[in-house]
Amino acid sequence: MARTATWIARTVTGALLILGSASFAAGGPCAADAQKLCPGIKPGGGAIANCLKEHAAELSPACKEHHEKMKQKTMAAKSACEADAAKFCKDVKPGQGRLRDCLKANEASLSAECKEHVAKAGSKKH
Repeated sequence: MARTATWIARTVTGALLILGSASFAAGGPCAADAQKLCPGIKPGGGAIANCLKEHAAELSPACKEHHEKMKQKTMAAKSACEADAAKFCKDVKPGQGRLRDCLKANEASLSAECKEHVAKAGSKKH
């Protein structure tokens, strides 16, 4: 049971981290950092996020601030959606946005708090 809860927590966190992907896009608070610190890294699969994580000490103040805000939002969303993910998405294989898609597909049945986070995620540009 503890193993399942750990897996769900990691999967929810990973799925929700995808929400921050817009920060690496043109105009995002980390776009310049990504260009400077991660030249040649192709987007997808968290490659740019991993590169920026490796260069955490070199990030601009704006990117560091954005990262901290995203971390706080992710933890709030994880907390809000963990039980829903366990209930509705327990058989979903993690990765490639499958958990996010599962939560979105079950949006009508989610707790009010999780539904709010899923709705916010759906309104963001990726």
